[in-house]
Formats: sequence, C-alpha cells, structure tokens
Amino acid sequence: MRPALKIVRIVATHAVAPAISTISVMVTAVFIGSSLLTHTANIDLQYHLKLRAEMQQVRAEINQVSYDVFADPSSGFPGIDRIRFDIPSLAPMAFIRFCIRYPQDCNIRGAADGPQLVSLTEMRRTELLNVNREVNRTIRPRGKNNDDSSQEWLLSPREGNCTDYAVTKRHKLLAYGWPSHALLLAEVIVPSGEHHLLLVVRTREDDLVLDNLDEKVRSVSQIPYRLVRAQQPTNPRFWSAINMTRAL
Repeated sequence: MRPALKIVRIVATHAVAPAISTISVMVTAVFIGSSLLTHTANIDLQYHLKLRAEMQQVRAEINQVSYDVFADPSSGFPGIDRIRFDIPSLAPMAFIRFCIRYPQDCNIRGAADGPQLVSLTEMRRTELLNVNREVNRTIRPRGKNNDDSSQEWLLSPREGNCTDYAVTKRHKLLAYGWPSHALLLAEVIVPSGEHHLLLVVRTREDDLVLDNLDEKVRSVSQIPYRLVRAQQPTNPRFWSAINMTRAL
C-alpha cells in the first residue's frame, strides 16, 4: 500500500471526534505524506554530499601531482596514463534496457574507423566544462539502487544517481557532434566499495573524466577509483574490462 493511502486509513480509523471531516483527514494525510517524501529527498541529498566529501578527502590524501588538463590543448601531455581495454565483458543489464529505450545513444556516431583520439580544441574544452557543470547542477542527487536488475538509466531526470548524470553528459556531448568512440561510459569502484558510473572522454591530450562527485574535469590518472569495465571505442553497445596503462 502506498504511504499516503496507508496514512489516510490510519487517520480515518482513529478519527473519533465528530469535528474531524473527511477533507481534514485527507489534508492531514497529504501533509504527512509530503513530509515523508521531503525527508527521503533530504536523506538522498545527504548521502550524495557525504560520498562527495569522502572522495575529496581521498583525493587530498593520495597526494598526486596535479595539473590543469585545460591549460594548453596544443601542448600535449607526454608520458600520460591511458585506459587499456582488456577482454570483452558483459554490459550492465541496466545499460541494455537503456539502449532499448534510447537506441540513438547506443549507435556508432562519427567514423568508427577514424582517429580514436580527438583533439582538445578550445571549443571542445568549453563544451566539456559547460556540460559537466550544467548536468551536475541540474539533476538533483538521489541514492543509488545497487540492484542492477531493477535500475533504470534516464536522460535528464529531475533527480537521479550517478548513472543518470553519466548518460546525460554523454547524450549532450553527442548532440554537440562528439564521436561515440571518444565518449565512454565506465564503471568504477570508489574507495568505500560501491560501484559508480562516470563518463570517460578520450582526447589526444589525455583521457578525461566527467564525474558527478567532482565539479572539475580531471585526468583519469587523478581519480582514486578502481576501474572495472567500459564501453568499447569501436562499438558503444559492447563493453570491455578496463585497466590502466601507466606512463613510463
């Protein structure tokens, strides 16, 4: 039974005073139901903020050498870490349902046999920053359901979890004309042990990460996550186990 209907029945059962009308019972139920929804939303927001704070603390503790990946798009970054695609892997069940619902987002966009790394031009830098900031601020955070069989990945919902942020960012960048082989959904494991979805953007200068837990666009070498699997660059419908090729 839905919470609001259950509250109506409870209030109606105990409403012995003649002065309590049916309308007042309903108003009371709606008020209590709204309070419960607000409380749940606050819990989701607190969970999201707590997870983000933990990620920021971990980043501070690992003491990595940090640089601005947008400092000079023409300079390149010699000796950078790159994502390596290992053996094929099963795609998440929720991703398969996502492709049925949004087939255009799972098709090959751009030349599949063209350059695998796009140049990080001034226009592309601006698009990455704007999309990352816009999506992070527009979607209200909601707690993630870890049951993959019941997850739904949605584009631009009013509230959502990491999967919704990641697919929405990819969708918007595809609309800007980015090729599909440069925009890869990737599953990682955060230090707390939870599975997390983010967007990896492959450019000539670096492999970059758009993450709802971080306002900045960072190099993949700067994220304190364990890589699990990602979309294959040659075909976004297929996934591979991924690892990191460390620079010498």
